[in-house]
Amino acid sequence: MKAVILTHLLLLFSICCNAQLNFIKGKVIDVKTNEPLAFVNIVINEARKGTTTRIDGSFSYSSSRPIETIQFSYVGYDPLKINVDNYRAKYPKVDFNNLTIKLDSRIKALRQVDILAGENPAHRIIRLAAQNKKKNNPEKIKSFSYKSYNKFFITGLEESDSLPKIKKDSTQIAESEKAKETENSVSVSFEEEEEVREKKNKKKNKREKNPKDEEEEEEIDMEEFLEDKHLFLMESVTERKYLFPDRSKETVLANRVSGFKNPLFTTMANSFQPFSFYDDQIKIMFQSYLNPISKGSFKKYYFTLEDSIYKDQDTVYVISFEPKNLNFEGLKGFLYINTNGYAIQNIKAEAANKEQTFVIRIQQQYELLHGQFWFPQQLNTDMIVQNPEADENEGVKGIGRSYLSDIQIEPEKNGKREIRGRDFNRDAIEFAPDANKRKDDYWAKYRVEPLQPKDLETYTFIDSIGKEAKLDRFMTGVSMLTSGKLPLGYFQLDLNRIVNFNLYEGLRLGGGLHTSKKLSNSFNVGGYFAYGTKDKAFKYGGDLNMFLTKRNDLTFSLFYSNDVFESGGTSFHLDNNLLSSETYRSIFVENMDKVERKEAKLNFYTLKYLDVQVGFSQVDKQVTTSYQFLNYEGGNDLPAMPQNEFNFTELKIGLKYSFREKYVQLLGNKISTGTKYPLIWINLYKGFDGLLDGEFDYTKVDFKIQKTFTIHRFGEPSFQVSGGYVIDGNLPYTDLFNIRGSYTSSDWFQLEVVNSFQTMRMNEFLSDKYISLFYTHKLFRATIKKRKSEPEFYLTSAAGFGELSNSDQHLNYPFKTMEKGFYESGLIIKDIYKIAFAGLGIGGFYRYGPYSFDSFSDNLAIKLSLTFKIL
Repeated sequence: MKAVILTHLLLLFSICCNAQLNFIKGKVIDVKTNEPLAFVNIVINEARKGTTTRIDGSFSYSSSRPIETIQFSYVGYDPLKINVDNYRAKYPKVDFNNLTIKLDSRIKALRQVDILAGENPAHRIIRLAAQNKKKNNPEKIKSFSYKSYNKFFITGLEESDSLPKIKKDSTQIAESEKAKETENSVSVSFEEEEEVREKKNKKKNKREKNPKDEEEEEEIDMEEFLEDKHLFLMESVTERKYLFPDRSKETVLANRVSGFKNPLFTTMANSFQPFSFYDDQIKIMFQSYLNPISKGSFKKYYFTLEDSIYKDQDTVYVISFEPKNLNFEGLKGFLYINTNGYAIQNIKAEAANKEQTFVIRIQQQYELLHGQFWFPQQLNTDMIVQNPEADENEGVKGIGRSYLSDIQIEPEKNGKREIRGRDFNRDAIEFAPDANKRKDDYWAKYRVEPLQPKDLETYTFIDSIGKEAKLDRFMTGVSMLTSGKLPLGYFQLDLNRIVNFNLYEGLRLGGGLHTSKKLSNSFNVGGYFAYGTKDKAFKYGGDLNMFLTKRNDLTFSLFYSNDVFESGGTSFHLDNNLLSSETYRSIFVENMDKVERKEAKLNFYTLKYLDVQVGFSQVDKQVTTSYQFLNYEGGNDLPAMPQNEFNFTELKIGLKYSFREKYVQLLGNKISTGTKYPLIWINLYKGFDGLLDGEFDYTKVDFKIQKTFTIHRFGEPSFQVSGGYVIDGNLPYTDLFNIRGSYTSSDWFQLEVVNSFQTMRMNEFLSDKYISLFYTHKLFRATIKKRKSEPEFYLTSAAGFGELSNSDQHLNYPFKTMEKGFYESGLIIKDIYKIAFAGLGIGGFYRYGPYSFDSFSDNLAIKLSLTFKIL
């Protein structure tokens, strides 16, 4: 009898235990796309206590009290409430340790923003988050290190990826709807998956019964291709070390790219988005955006408190944000602010004013470490590129996922800091020697989840294609093309020497050829030739380069040329920003000298950020105008003979200092990632009279300093200061300073040239000592609802002073000096019309001050603005 009673009691206890739910675990996804939904709010027992889904849509929650109801809320989706008892009755086999929750997106009606009396409740939270930025920014920590597993793949668009054809008015926000509490939005996942499989099979049978024309067949083939594989897939494992304030180095420990055995590129946690969301300017891809969590952002952004949830002892607020207008680079999205330090717990953001043909969306998830530091745990990037002319969803999407692990905050070893300044050099990224040769067991340690069948099929299929098509060899060719080289076996063609143009030579046609690394990694040798259709003269040259050490990029070169160069022009070591409009000035050069140059050079870098070029040259120059120079030998009392040919023997030291500038290897080329500090160039010259036929003894210096600032809410001012000084010696026009004017008096159209005097005629001023200041201020972008127009407004001003000693020595050529100061100002409107990566605009500039002309029209310069941007 006792045994029977005990059995019944155990059975009753078992039933009670089965009915009582204290733990749930699962994943929240979109009902249409099955894409995971990050940061969904989950409330337990209607008590405002609960959790949020992780960035991959997963969640778990443990409660000391029985869980009776579960509510899911997500901005832009119908809310969902589950009664545990009712749900068990409806789905007896449900496993609350493996839930799949499907939410349905809703279409919201739009209304004008209402400005209500009193402070917006979201503003207080944003203000506190902004005040705590320094404390919560992980890059304010003294030092840290972490490892990250990174995965990026490109695949086709789905119906849910469709981008809207009409942009939403930024002055409208979604009207809130009454929450619908329903259980019908949840379904058992295997039933819907079976329906999807049936639809696919029907679609496949229909294709077999109804063959299409050739174009439609190609579309079907692509659809079938994307059903079981991606277009592209790459993975990496990296280790990053960071030292405050801005020293960073990332080592690629493992790397795999579909189609390539030895890839020259990789993906990292911060490849497409910033590591954290705390800087005043958030850089996504190549564009910077104003951070909504910044001082005074209320004047730029609308904020709406959408939801809140209690998590542990803290509250998480969900705040949506979007720009009030589109005259600045702004973001839209959702912030999840935790009251523990008023730190960002989650962020979802995308550009608010980008063309609808390209959208990039980012997500970041932070976790509290050691009860003190909020640190990123996962970063997601979604990119969509769509054909705007297509009726259906033609395009591709790129999906990037980064998972951080082994996070060490201010690590120490034997009581000393483990991360020190000596651990960093100028390379931002390095590849471990065996990065491209890691085995499966190594990858398994870092992958968050095993590769899916679609991933495995992508590697198998694309790798086979890559081997057949020799993609590694092709990519090597592409890398050379990006550096202006066309590979031809043991040689490479210099593409930048084929066609050029300037007003002196006219069309400059030619070619150049060098040996390639296939012949030797230790040296190259080559030459070039050119012919000008206007000056009707041939030019030629050759060089030998020996690469001595990689440690400091030590290179020894011998160089010879018989060519033409701008008279009085100057150049600086490693000053080669090809996307800058400064390069346009070379088009308008009309006064050139015939120059025969023999030179030996040594290039290297030292002190991490100082690039050095030391050159010794013997140069013969002949002017091509009527200019003559009186060279007083032995003093002014001796008679002088006018000259138009000059011989120089010169030692030149060219310096470039770019503090904490970093370089990355991209497709085999070393690319600068820039620096937030000023760039400084200095040239030092010493001429020797009587050495190797040199006729002039002199000492000369010139310099250039430039810096771009990003001022919160006040745009981007840029400054460049340049100057030069002939310390001793008398020099002809050829080696003085021809002040950088860019207004041509010819019938050619005028082009805006940054960091030049826009109204100054070419060769108008000459100096042996001068200083120039150029100021350009990017103000704002106008709001125009046209896809091919994004006008940006810039203010410019420039001033220059100069002197010329012994001006009576310079004969038969008109020039001015600018002791009284040259001044001009202007307004530029860029990107009035955009096509692909190019933008057209217009600029107006006016000359005033002591050297202004009598006529208004002569002082005015109207110029075409031509810009190129990567993105």
